[in-house]
Amino acid sequence: MIKPRPLPKLRVQLPFERNFTEAEVLRLKRGIEPQSMEDRWHILFKDPWLHFVRSWTGFCVYKVRVESDPAGCKVSEAWASREKRQYSVTDVHEDVELLSGAIDDLLLGPSRTTIL
Repeated sequence: MIKPRPLPKLRVQLPFERNFTEAEVLRLKRGIEPQSMEDRWHILFKDPWLHFVRSWTGFCVYKVRVESDPAGCKVSEAWASREKRQYSVTDVHEDVELLSGAIDDLLLGPSRTTIL
């Protein structure tokens, strides 16, 4: 596997808000380790950041800060790469949908084999 690279300096903050239960936070912290070439994401948690890295290139596309709150945990900030050579999406709303889908389908969903 390619070593994950940090989120590039060319980035944008996303309007992404989300709350998680303690059980969901445990699932987030497990992350995703790509098992085959078809697995597009390597998702890893380095407290308090959740990193979304493209498995083939090692480019970090999203970075999400998760912090404790009275109900469990919440997203306190989220960022997306805007380095055009690494990532072509430029619409923050599309980023929010992709990020939310990755969390729901890959980290929290019943099947961890879904591919975005």
